[in-house]
Amino acid sequence: MKESKQIIDTYIDYLQRGKYAALATVVRVEGSAYRRPGARMLIMEDGKWQGSISGGCLEGDALKKARQLMKGNSPEILTYDTTEKGAHALYLGLGCHGKIEILLEPLHTDSAENPLLRLKEYFEKEREGVMATVFNSNRLPLGTRYLYYESEPLAPAWQVYADGFAKALALGKSTNYLFEQEGDEHTEIFFEYLYPGFELHVFGAGMDVVPISEFAKILGWKVMVYDNCVAHLAPARIPKADALLHIDFCNASQNFEPGRYSAGLVMSHNYKFDANALQFLLDKPVPYVGLMGPRARFERMEGEFPELAAYTSSNRLFSPIGLDIGAENPEEIALAIVSEIKAFFAGRSGNSLRDRDQPINERQKTISIKLTALS
Repeated sequence: MKESKQIIDTYIDYLQRGKYAALATVVRVEGSAYRRPGARMLIMEDGKWQGSISGGCLEGDALKKARQLMKGNSPEILTYDTTEKGAHALYLGLGCHGKIEILLEPLHTDSAENPLLRLKEYFEKEREGVMATVFNSNRLPLGTRYLYYESEPLAPAWQVYADGFAKALALGKSTNYLFEQEGDEHTEIFFEYLYPGFELHVFGAGMDVVPISEFAKILGWKVMVYDNCVAHLAPARIPKADALLHIDFCNASQNFEPGRYSAGLVMSHNYKFDANALQFLLDKPVPYVGLMGPRARFERMEGEFPELAAYTSSNRLFSPIGLDIGAENPEEIALAIVSEIKAFFAGRSGNSLRDRDQPINERQKTISIKLTALS
C-alpha cells in the first residue's frame, strides 16, 4: 500500500505542472517475476517515473511505450515472456523465467476510469475493498474498472462477477478470473484486494520503540504508541509515530478497533502496565500480540493474572517476540520484531529462502468460470 500511496501523491503533485501521464500495472504473472500483480509504475511526460513493475529490466521498455501512448485514449497490454531466450528477451535483460502481462494506459483527469483517482478515493475511506480491472475481453473495453467496498451491494452490471470480489475479500489476496460464456464471449478480470495498510499498536513509549517505529514506517505501516505517562508521549521522543496516545486501562475501550492487519506490541518494561496491556490486547480481535521480555516473564504473569491463562496456547500470542537472528542492540531487536510481524501476516515461517522447497512467491492461477448468461 505504501508504494501505491506514493504513486498517487506523485501524480497529484505532477498535475500541478504537467498534463500527460500513463500508468503501467502488472495484471498477470505466470511463473517467476520480481513483482507481483498489482505492482504499478507511473510514467510522466518529462520521462520521470514513480514505482516499478520489475527489478529494472522492463521499466525502460515500458517508459518508451508509455510516452508514445499517453497522449491518446487507448490502453494496451504489454506481454513480456521472460522464459524465452530470443533476441528481444536478451535485449531487455530478462532472466526471471516467467510471463508478465502489464496494462499500460493513459491517465486523463476527466475519465471515470482513471485508476489513480479511483485509488485516491479508496484510500480516503480506509476500508477493505476490491478494485476490478478488465484486461482481456471481447465484451468490455480494456481497462474498465469497478471499485467495490466491503459490505456494500455490487452494482447490477457487476453482480455476474461476484465470485471474484468475494474470493479476494475472503482470502485477503488479489486474484485473476476468466469468465466464459457459450458463443466465445470471455472476460478476464484482475481482482485487486485493497486494504488500508498495517497498523502497529505499541504499548509502552520507551526509547526502544524508536527503531521499531522507524522500521515500521519504512514499510508504510501506521504506528500508534500508547503509554500511561504523558511525559513519555512527547512527539520529539518518537518522531516517526503517527499518534502518541495516553491510555488509562480503567477506561481503555477508547476507540480501539483493530482490523485484519493490526498488530499489538507490549514493551513498556513496567510489569503491571505490561500485564494490563497484554490483557487489553488479548481481549480484542488483534491478530498478532507480542510481549517483550523472556518467556519466564510471561509465565510469571500467568501465575499472577489467571485471566491470561486462557491465552497461553493462542497462535496469536508471541513471547518472546522476534525472529531468531541473534539480535542484541535495540536496532537489531527492532528488525527481528518487525520481520516476525511481516512473516506472520504473510503466512510465512521467517526461515531462509535457501531452504524453501517451493517458489519464493505463491504462484497465481487464473480461476475459470463458465457463465450461463452475461447481463
